[in-house]
Amino acid sequence: NLEGGFALIVKGTVFTIIIVTAAVLLSRAMKQLLERGLGIGEDVRRRFPGLEARADRYLSILYQGVRAVIILLAVFAVLQAWSIDAFGWLASDMGRGLVGSLMTIIFIVVAAVLVWEIFSSAIERYLNRDEEDGGAVGSRARTLLPLLRSALMIVLTILVVLSSLSELGMDIGPLLAGAGILGLAVGFGAQALVKDIITGFFI
Repeated sequence: NLEGGFALIVKGTVFTIIIVTAAVLLSRAMKQLLERGLGIGEDVRRRFPGLEARADRYLSILYQGVRAVIILLAVFAVLQAWSIDAFGWLASDMGRGLVGSLMTIIFIVVAAVLVWEIFSSAIERYLNRDEEDGGAVGSRARTLLPLLRSALMIVLTILVVLSSLSELGMDIGPLLAGAGILGLAVGFGAQALVKDIITGFFI
């Protein structure tokens, strides 16, 4: 008995079928495109032995992220097809702020991953090359470089977490104060370890 109800049901059903079909096809096409575009060549595989495993891991994460975006857009489009204003919130201040914060967080995470992969790949390539300077130099490198890599991972993780919380509107001042106090306590407790590491670098 709703006026225009039959037309709304027909339009919503037809557009839902079209949107879902397009989303499935687009998801499959993006998977093939990512596999072709981010594939590792034979020459690069020889030069960087561990690059293929890391690339496959990030390829899976990237595909899942793209697939989630496609599903989200498809859900919004289906709601719009049933005369539900799903995209209206994007025009509001809260919607624009949320989208801006999410884009900034994604940029921070991608930048941190790139820095980590460049640094980690350089260390692995150095450790896997033939030792030309003697066993003592190789031994020091095998000890200090993994330590530097672990320290970089901790620093990047803390920076990403704090930056993300700040973008989401959380006050990170107490967290920074607590981290400073904790770092000071750990520094006092590990004076001998820090002194040995610094002395080793100077040597």
